[in-house]
Amino acid sequence: VKRPHDTIWVHDYHLTLLPKMLHDAELAAQMPSQPQGRTIQMVYFLHIPFPTSQVFRELEHGEEILEGMLHADVVGFHSFDYARHFLNASKRILGLTYESLVGGLIGVRYRGKKIL
Repeated sequence: VKRPHDTIWVHDYHLTLLPKMLHDAELAAQMPSQPQGRTIQMVYFLHIPFPTSQVFRELEHGEEILEGMLHADVVGFHSFDYARHFLNASKRILGLTYESLVGGLIGVRYRGKKIL
């Protein structure tokens, strides 16, 4: 059971597609008279190293995995190197852009929103 503005934390590689699945389920459950859009916040944290974009682009479902992660509002990694690999994969595979933000954060533009 969820309430508006709840935060859902998703942890680790075996749930990489869950942010997109939750996003799609929430949109499908909305009534036509309701304002469209998400009412929950999602955080995805990967507890293992994220591979380089060269390795990641060889994965059969690499694009789908990236898109699953990018449906979260915040994506976290254990080290900057892993975050850098994710940013490079997002840029090289999906053609996304990213920018430095105040406070040392990095934002990736995906479908009109900024993912931290």
